[in-house]
Amino acid sequence: MRIDAPDEEDRVRELKWRCAAWGAVGACVIVSGCAPTPAAGTSHRIEQSRVVENSRIDFGSRATHAERFGLRGSSNALPPVDDAPAQQFKWTTPKGWTELAPATMRVANFKPAGDERAECYVTMLAGDAGGLTANINRWRGQLSLGPLSAAAIEALPRATLFGSQATLVEWQGKWQGMSGAEARDDWALTGLLLIEPAGSLFVKMTGPSATVAAEREAFLAFAASFGSGAQPTHTSESAASGFEFVTPATWRRAPDRASRALSFWAGDGEAVECYVTVLSGEAGGELANVNRWRGQLGLAPIAQTDLDQLDSITLCGRPAKIVDIDGASGSMIGVTCMNSTRSVFIKMTGPGELVRAQRSALLTFAASLQEAQ
Repeated sequence: MRIDAPDEEDRVRELKWRCAAWGAVGACVIVSGCAPTPAAGTSHRIEQSRVVENSRIDFGSRATHAERFGLRGSSNALPPVDDAPAQQFKWTTPKGWTELAPATMRVANFKPAGDERAECYVTMLAGDAGGLTANINRWRGQLSLGPLSAAAIEALPRATLFGSQATLVEWQGKWQGMSGAEARDDWALTGLLLIEPAGSLFVKMTGPSATVAAEREAFLAFAASFGSGAQPTHTSESAASGFEFVTPATWRRAPDRASRALSFWAGDGEAVECYVTVLSGEAGGELANVNRWRGQLGLAPIAQTDLDQLDSITLCGRPAKIVDIDGASGSMIGVTCMNSTRSVFIKMTGPGELVRAQRSALLTFAASLQEAQ
């Protein structure tokens, strides 16, 4: 029996299919460089290219990250393509950031505030994209840093991304870029990696160290807000609150109280609560309220100069201070927004580790809070 070897056209088709499967998300256009080198004196022309797009991925499923990413089955599975309308990603763009058009492999693309050289973008890939360790050490290499051990990577902190806890990295070094050809001193990278066998999500901000440090909280708030278009915007049902807001994915409304405009349970169970209080006028002043909170956790008061150095966020269209307090009995994160006619306070309390895990969600909620028109 004679078995014919596949001809050049069949082999090109096979290579094209494999390149498309490996690329998985985004557009993968097969060029002639993927084809075998033809024999001397012969040439072959590729008449067609295969394009795989993620525009039909269903991001609304809540069962697993893989299903929400639209990637099911093996790590090489292609996104399903059908006639269903595509659900879009949803996020809150930080104040001062410029939203750019999506680019190749970038689902969302931004210029952070402060320096034109800084950039932040979201990438989504099928499979585990090489794994957490490989991606972390690849990013470190871009900053001329040595690799981390598996134990060091396991100990890295976490922050909220797409409703889950992703690995947070923050480094400074000499930037070489993805090509290794760039050379920029005093550069920084802050990133989040959410990796699963059937789908991975990355958020990466790079730029001059001072700019990246200044935009850290904005980056974390953006990452916590990132999700599918299925996440609803909730308007307060309480006439007393007078607010519109976005509820973080892991939060639930808690019973109303007379002194609170809004109340939530943050995360699993009822160990962490977050609430909004509105008082008339300056309510005694910002420093007095912060020191009252510190006293509740058994800590000494701070001075005005200490208060002035705290990070800020925009709340209800006005600057507001972010207050982190860790005491022996627990932790508290507060946001204070004061003016002569009305003061708004957001306060989250509970066990230290649980409160810190909800910090990014709190800042996202605060950034979304608006006075109802």
